[in-house]
Amino acid sequence: MTGANEDHLSDGYARIQPGADFLNTAIYISAGRDGRIPTVEQQYTVAGLIKRTGFHRMRIGTFHGGHEVNDAQTSIALRWFRELQ
Repeated sequence: MTGANEDHLSDGYARIQPGADFLNTAIYISAGRDGRIPTVEQQYTVAGLIKRTGFHRMRIGTFHGGHEVNDAQTSIALRWFRELQ
């Protein structure tokens, strides 16, 4: 996820009710330290809400930059997803 300033995942989980196994879905949030929409703090708040829902395989990676997709963070996330298999 990038640019996560709202928790739509928890709402979707509650509405669709895919079952407890879905809470094992790995989530990687990438946050630019200089981002203003959303801020890093907002993204940590979203991560906390998602964890409170029950998702537990989550990481947040930060980088120097703003509201953008960061290639290095994408590579880190993909490596982490592979490690989880």
